[in-house]
Amino acid sequence: MDIRQLRYFRTIVEKGQITLAAKALNMAQPPLSQQLKQLEDELGTTLIIRDSKRWEMTEAGILLYQRAVELMNLMEDTKKEVKEFRDGIRGTLLIGASSTCVSLLPGRIKLLQDQYPKLYFKLLLGDSRFLEEMLEKRSIEVALLLLPVKSKEIKALRLPKEPFVVVIPSDWNMFFPEDTISLQDIVTYPLLLLRRIEGRGLYEEILEKFNAYGLMPDVIFDCPDISTLLTLVTLGVGLTLVPKFSINPVFYDKIKILHIKESFLEKEPAVVWVKDRYLSKVTKKFLETFSE
Repeated sequence: MDIRQLRYFRTIVEKGQITLAAKALNMAQPPLSQQLKQLEDELGTTLIIRDSKRWEMTEAGILLYQRAVELMNLMEDTKKEVKEFRDGIRGTLLIGASSTCVSLLPGRIKLLQDQYPKLYFKLLLGDSRFLEEMLEKRSIEVALLLLPVKSKEIKALRLPKEPFVVVIPSDWNMFFPEDTISLQDIVTYPLLLLRRIEGRGLYEEILEKFNAYGLMPDVIFDCPDISTLLTLVTLGVGLTLVPKFSINPVFYDKIKILHIKESFLEKEPAVVWVKDRYLSKVTKKFLETFSE
């Protein structure tokens, strides 16, 4: 058994049939079927039950598939590690970020770019659930999102927890001479809220909090992008409620931040990655920027 056979077997499993696997591997079907048969003969067990009525992996097949994935990932990580040892700090940093946490990135990207000008940065945006999936699939190495996470395989570097604040246009400053606002006052203005594409999120949490105080806000707009919300605020469309850390400094000149008088929501951002998985030098340097 060698790595080539394991790659063939992994492709067969992931494609669900030999015909599709052969096409993906750019080879004819008969030789691929023969490779599977040789692998089963060598191991002395059936890996995939395949007949006219069913196609099903055996327990041995499931185990071999899991080990094949682990070994092939280890090979890829080893190649990266050796290449980095040779080339130093360079390459691509694959980052994921939720809309609420993306504002934590620009300063750190600038810091790394100044220190290591040969770096290339690639950013993937999405909600926490999507980013966890991308981490598991190795589409990204690290992500910035809100805690908690669902997967037990995720390791987190917790960042300071911050409260939700109200963001209003700077033109409304005359109506709010102080830096505070009550929930009762908030419901008298049009409200713009962040809402995930699917599933439960901040939108539902905010409405539940208002409901707990016996209030119903006048929500006139929702979307999954915080920059869009803040842009609409600067145009005077309404006000919004967001975690303080999620506000990009580029908006500061056109907005005013108000603190909520009542006890409201707090959120804790974090940098996360998959436990016991190889992290590139680039990613390690990125993580260091959060402790500086």
